[in-house]
Parts: sequence; structure tokens; C-alpha cells
Amino acid sequence: GGLMFLPHLSGERSPFTDPSARGAFVGLSGATSRSHMARAVLEGIALNFRSIAESLEPTLSCASAPDEPPALPFLGGGANSEIWSQITADVLG
Repeated sequence: GGLMFLPHLSGERSPFTDPSARGAFVGLSGATSRSHMARAVLEGIALNFRSIAESLEPTLSCASAPDEPPALPFLGGGANSEIWSQITADVLG
């Protein structure tokens, strides 16, 4: 536990613009495995996706029915991954 990945490998464009932002692993130790790092990458990207979703929430809420939560499409090859889909669902609530 405690490993975190900041997914800003090419700067950051959304929900804020910072071309000088850089990615990093935080919390690496000698016990960190490839699988720990892979999961941290998925979690870091999902958390960044949540930041984007939160910034879009007023727009998404207007497009949804009043009694339904806003919908966000989950597309691309990652959507075929059960673990990636679950991590994203957990992060977005």
C-alpha cells in the first residue's frame, strides 16, 4: 500500500492546464512489484478522470434525467478490462 502514480507524463491539460506538470511514482520501495506499479498507474489515471468528471458535473447533470446520476461513457480498449473498469467505477463512485 501507499504507492501512488501521478499521470502527468506530458503535462496536464484537464481539468487544469499546466504544461510543466510531470508524472511520478510516489512511495516506491524495495518491496514494490511490477503489479503494484501497474495498479498505481490505473488508479492514478482513474483519479485524474474523476477530477475531470467533477469539473464537468454541472454540465453532465443538466444532460441527465433529474432522478438519474450523470452518465459518462467508458470507451476504448481499457473498457474491455475487468480490473480497469472496476477501478474506474470504484473511483467515480
